[in-house]
Amino acid sequence: MSSRPRRTGDSSRGFELLQLLPPFAPTHPAARWLFGLARGGMRPGLVRVKALLRRLGDPQRNMACVVVAGTNGKGSAATYLAALGSAAGLRTALYTSPHLLHPGERIVVDGRPLAESALVALIERCRPHIEAAQATFFEAMTAMALLHFREQDVQLAVLETGLGGRLDATNAVDARGVLLTSVGDDHHQILGDSLAQIAREKLGLARRGRPFYLGLLPAGIDALAAEVLAAAGAQAVDLSLGRGTVEAWDGRSARVRLWLPAGEAVVTLPQRGAMQAQMAALAWACWEDLARREGWPLGDAGRALRGVRAPCRYEGFGAAPELLLDTAHNTPALQQVLAQWSAERPRAERVLVFGVMRDKRIDAVLGEIAACAACVVLTAPCWERSLPPRDLAARLRAATPASGTPPLVLVVESVTAAMEEARRRAMAPTAGGRGQSVLVTGSNFLVAEVLDRIGVDDLVGPPHAPLWDAGSPLRERPQREQEVATP
Repeated sequence: MSSRPRRTGDSSRGFELLQLLPPFAPTHPAARWLFGLARGGMRPGLVRVKALLRRLGDPQRNMACVVVAGTNGKGSAATYLAALGSAAGLRTALYTSPHLLHPGERIVVDGRPLAESALVALIERCRPHIEAAQATFFEAMTAMALLHFREQDVQLAVLETGLGGRLDATNAVDARGVLLTSVGDDHHQILGDSLAQIAREKLGLARRGRPFYLGLLPAGIDALAAEVLAAAGAQAVDLSLGRGTVEAWDGRSARVRLWLPAGEAVVTLPQRGAMQAQMAALAWACWEDLARREGWPLGDAGRALRGVRAPCRYEGFGAAPELLLDTAHNTPALQQVLAQWSAERPRAERVLVFGVMRDKRIDAVLGEIAACAACVVLTAPCWERSLPPRDLAARLRAATPASGTPPLVLVVESVTAAMEEARRRAMAPTAGGRGQSVLVTGSNFLVAEVLDRIGVDDLVGPPHAPLWDAGSPLRERPQREQEVATP
């Protein structure tokens, strides 16, 4: 029997929470109620969240807020900005989404995520107000985060948008500044079919008289940004010079060279992802300008970034064989992570585990997926929007160039079985005598399920994969299909 989430008769109600498996299944009744709000789907707009914030005493007015938006990189940039705020001596909070293992990962104060018991208490206190405002899941999470931040005497809150910006719940705050990391094709069914439409939604975060920091934008979007920001009366600040590259990796940390508006800097990051280097540069450049405007201390930026971890952003979790996890889930992000992985090892030493949601447009990157590894294991996490791996296999096979060498494509319904198969194949010796590398990517939901299956219970502390590295059987949750097939 498959454990795919069972759809109800009314498709608008979404999935059945009790059909979900760890790490997606909420355990406490209060958490189940909160996650049940997701059945109502996404309802963009600011009326409900503003009403909810009023009922909670408008907690956002008691702290300075910075909003970070972007198709890719916004979670990492927000994480780096929060670390810079803490290093400068400000009591700093971070609000991000989605979470991977625990919802408390979304609500962080000075580097400490909200404990499950504290989140449950927060939900129970706020439930009457959430129901009265008819708030969505994301609106409720945003408002509860801001309330928690106020009660923790937070001075600076860094808020990552859910998606878009103009109608995102985070736009209910009067941000002191906004950082736009990137614009790419994602969430087109909500934000628009063109990059210009998507950009306009993100630029809708602009505030009159406040700085709006612009990262690396596609050709033509920079001119659109200048026009929209001028009309809004915002102060456009071009940070396109703020970029970074990974120069060396010693297995534990990366030496990263950053090009900033004020000059070059070399820092150490605990991850080797190229996106992390770029986002560190943007965050640092943004912080230096914003801190001067607000009169905040600059702090020791290099030291602040050295210990910052952005979980599952091209992050190594296992060593026997190498296991990398990356939450890339759209074409621009996938292209970047696959290019970096391909540059590090020959194709024969790469095994890809891939799964994606049905609503993602990934046809443009299917050829690169086919070319990046000798073996591609297709699977699907236990989530109602997952694209069936057999359907994905057919699309991947059709996209493989006739002149290229097609990969071995395996369809494995169970994520546990997919990881076991990838580990078994990656342990085989290669012509170069080196061990192989396994990369898991394509969806936040896939990465979250893999974390659970390899024995990771939380994201506190250094990355680790106890079951994977020990060669032990991975976690298998009940009622999972286990099937391996070569189409």
